Amino acid sequence: HYDDRVMVHGGKNRHHVRMLGVVKSEDADATRLFCQFWYAELPRPIVVESERTEIWLQSWDGASTHPGQYYRPFVFSCPVPYNISHALPAGPRNASLVAEPCACPSNSLPLPVTNVPTDAKKRGIAVCVKGLDFAEDISARLVEWLELQFLLGADRVFFYVFDVHPKVDLVLHYYRRFRNVQFEKLRLPGLDETNAPLRRRSYLANNTWQKRRHELIPYNDCYYRHIPTHHFVLLVDVDEVVVPRKRSSWIEALDEVVSDTPGVLATYASFAVPNAYFFERFEREPSWSWFLGRTTRSANFTRPGFAVKSFFTTNSSLAVFNHYTLVPLYTKIQRVALLSRDLIQLNHYREGCPREMDAQCRDDYFRYTVRDVTLRRFEAKLRRKVEEAKRGLKIKFLVQV
Repeated sequence: HYDDRVMVHGGKNRHHVRMLGVVKSEDADATRLFCQFWYAELPRPIVVESERTEIWLQSWDGASTHPGQYYRPFVFSCPVPYNISHALPAGPRNASLVAEPCACPSNSLPLPVTNVPTDAKKRGIAVCVKGLDFAEDISARLVEWLELQFLLGADRVFFYVFDVHPKVDLVLHYYRRFRNVQFEKLRLPGLDETNAPLRRRSYLANNTWQKRRHELIPYNDCYYRHIPTHHFVLLVDVDEVVVPRKRSSWIEALDEVVSDTPGVLATYASFAVPNAYFFERFEREPSWSWFLGRTTRSANFTRPGFAVKSFFTTNSSLAVFNHYTLVPLYTKIQRVALLSRDLIQLNHYREGCPREMDAQCRDDYFRYTVRDVTLRRFEAKLRRKVEEAKRGLKIKFLVQV
C-alpha cells in the first residue's frame, strides 16, 4: 500500500510503501530487510531499508511462548526518498521485499494505481470483516446484517473469505453486483494442506493464539485499502452490530463527539464502542428478523476497553487490531477514546461464553439482564430493504430463529 500521510517538519509529506506479512523465524527481529521499488519511469529499482512494526504486544503472550513458535504479523514500512516521491508522486508500480539490497527478488507486489482523492472527497465509513469461514447456511442472517450496516451508515463493506456455504457465496456476489460490497479470498500461510476447509478449521480452533495473529493481516490490509477513500474504518464480525442509541446513524453519533470535544480527531486514533452481550440462552421475542427477535442482553456492559470495536480514523494509525489502534502513526496521538454507552453500543450476539470467561459470564452477564429494543426503531426500513434483497436474490432462504 502507498501511504503519503506522514507529515514532517516543514510541511512535507514523507511517503512510504507499507507491506503486510508474517514471519516465522527465531531471528526475525535481527534480520535486516530491504525494499526494492520498481517504477515504470526508471530503468533500475530504488532500494531502501525496511522498518518493521510487529502487529502484536508481547504482553499478550504467555510465559511458554518462544521465538519461532508463531507466524508473527508485521507492517514493513519502506520510506520513499524525497526526490523520488516529489518527481513521481503516484508511487512505484511494484515493490519487493528482499534480504539483501541487490538480491534478485522472489516476490513482486503490485501497488494499486489510483488517483487519490482530496480529503474533502473522502466518503464516510468502510466496514471490514475478517475471514468468513462458515459451512452452515447463514445467508438470510447475512442479508439482514448487510442491510443493517448500510442502514446505520456504512458506505462500503469489505469481506475476506476462506470458505462459505453456496448460498452465502450467492449473497456476497449479489451485493458485490448491486451494492458497495467487495470481498477477497483468503488463505493461510504455510503448507497448502492447511487450507483445506476442514483441516483449516480444526487447525485454527486448536491454535487460538496463532489464529489471533493471522486475523491481524486482513484487518490491517482492509484499513490501508480505505485510507485514500474513507474517513473511518470499522472492524466488526457478522455477529456484531454497532447501534447508535440516540442518533440515526454512526456518522451522526461521531459528529456529536467531534462537536462536543473540539480537536478530538487530532488527539485519538480510534473511537471504541462499548460492548454488551446478547447471548443465545437469553429470552427472545417473536419476529421476522433474526436480530430484532433478540431483545434481551446482559445488563452489564463489558469493562471499559474490553471486547470493544472501534471506528478508526484513516489519518492516524500505523497498525490496528481487532479492538482499537495498536500503533498510532504519530507518538503524540493516543490510541483510543472510549465512547459513551448513552451514545452508541455494540450489540454482540454470541452463541455462548468464551471458556476463559466462564466465571465472569456467570457472575456479571448471565445473572443480570435487561430488555433492549434499541435496534427496533430501524425495523420498518430494515424490513423493506431485506425483502427487496431477497426478491432480487431469488433463492430459498433457510428460516433462522
